[in-house]
Amino acid sequence: MFLKQLIFYNRSPPSKTISTFFKANKKTCSDWLLRLRSSLIQVAFHVGDFPAVVKHADRALAFLADKIQAGNLSEQVSSYLKNI
Repeated sequence: MFLKQLIFYNRSPPSKTISTFFKANKKTCSDWLLRLRSSLIQVAFHVGDFPAVVKHADRALAFLADKIQAGNLSEQVSSYLKNI
């Protein structure tokens, strides 16, 4: 998912170094994005960037749905829900 986003925004394929970094740190990047999503949604809403609101809310809900279906509703996910 991260590599697809990187390609989408840059319009060019990432270098091997960048690809390796995101593959090796996928969990860390996912956790980082999860912590930032609620803030990104709020900022995007306040500046009127509604497509960004929809994008980040959709990704956050997809992440939460995956965790609920897998049965790993961790403390991190619970705290995320409280921050929304």
